[in-house]
Amino acid sequence: MAQHTLPTPANAPRRERGLGYAIAGGLGVTLLAAAVGGLLLVWLIAARGDTTPSDMLPADTQLFLGLPPIIADVPEPDRVAAVLQEGLGIPDPAALTGGVEGRLGLTVRDDVASWLGSQLAVAVRGLDPQAIQGSDPGARLLESADVTIFLGSRNDPQARIFLNKQIEVRRNRGERVAEIQAGDTTVYVSEGIAPSPLAAVALIDHHIVFANRADVLVDMASRANDEGRLSGVPAFATFREQLNLRDSSALYTDGTPAADVARSALREVILALGR
Repeated sequence: MAQHTLPTPANAPRRERGLGYAIAGGLGVTLLAAAVGGLLLVWLIAARGDTTPSDMLPADTQLFLGLPPIIADVPEPDRVAAVLQEGLGIPDPAALTGGVEGRLGLTVRDDVASWLGSQLAVAVRGLDPQAIQGSDPGARLLESADVTIFLGSRNDPQARIFLNKQIEVRRNRGERVAEIQAGDTTVYVSEGIAPSPLAAVALIDHHIVFANRADVLVDMASRANDEGRLSGVPAFATFREQLNLRDSSALYTDGTPAADVARSALREVILALGR
């Protein structure tokens, strides 16, 4: 008996066609997810910002010491040690850790490691070499020039926790801590008898920034003199272009005698902070 195959309606979906739609649909969802993920990544990077210390410093900065560009998002201890050894002649940078933690009243492991990023720098500006003649050049540098230390943040909420703890430590030590508003930024400054050597501190552009004077951070946060930044100085731009991943020391000076004096005095400041 002959078997008859029922005719397939013209509008009936073919098996192959349905499979093709499924594959295409799955691929579309995957591509959409990838696109959304990529946009989210771009947003996160943009939210963190790409501001560097040299973008925040005035053009007339005399000395800048920092880490050269690195791929990792956290500073490598060996590279930090090399910068201090080669840039400032500090023989044993690791020995400074205990003293620095004592001054902060906080520990690197518990209070800093969770947010510290790859941007680390220290800068000097406004130094008159005649002002630090004589004994204790480090103390004289802090009295007569602007000294700024930058600690880059890769996690601002954790950096904010560190900042709040640091302010609490200062107050518990009897320091009077004033708050100065500069735009959306609060600059904290120790006042009174025997304040912290780096009296002012703030979270600015994804950096915890310490300075010996409050006006340095107020100007930085309010973007005073924003038309002239160290990153735009041709000599600094050339210096930055010459850096590479193999460099350990990243020391820039403006070439004046003041910069040489600043380097020597800054070494004394860093050693004193580590005692």
